[in-house]
Amino acid sequence: MPSDRPVEETRALGRHMVVEKRPGAFWRAYTKRGELLGIIFWYGPWDSFVFRAGWATEFSADCLAALAAFLAQLRWEKKSGLKPIDGLSPKTATKESK
Repeated sequence: MPSDRPVEETRALGRHMVVEKRPGAFWRAYTKRGELLGIIFWYGPWDSFVFRAGWATEFSADCLAALAAFLAQLRWEKKSGLKPIDGLSPKTATKESK
């Protein structure tokens, strides 16, 4: 995947996507082939993470569901201060070391 900033974390997202965390609570979503789909960032007025799709991108229902679940997970992590273990559910979360 193209990189102009250091990658802090990478997670698989559904069957077809990967997200990379960049400095500053900023994520990039890619296809598993490395095509940029869009960016994910915190949007204060909505008190939530949002996905800004790249130009001319198409998404199936399962990809949109995976994105929605990921946005909800990020919001939960930010609000609770907890982080899931190996991408598991919030029930298996632990406090992040700071």
